[in-house]
Amino acid sequence: MLILLLLGLLGTIAAIILAFTPPAIRHCLIGTKAVCNRYLP
Repeated sequence: MLILLLLGLLGTIAAIILAFTPPAIRHCLIGTKAVCNRYLP
């Protein structure tokens, strides 16, 4: 039960972080390398 609660909390934190990062960095984190290389030096 505690493990599920922690996973939910981590998921929520990850969602908040993704919501506040610019799209270029978000694509980079998700793993689209082409987008990452185009937007970031």
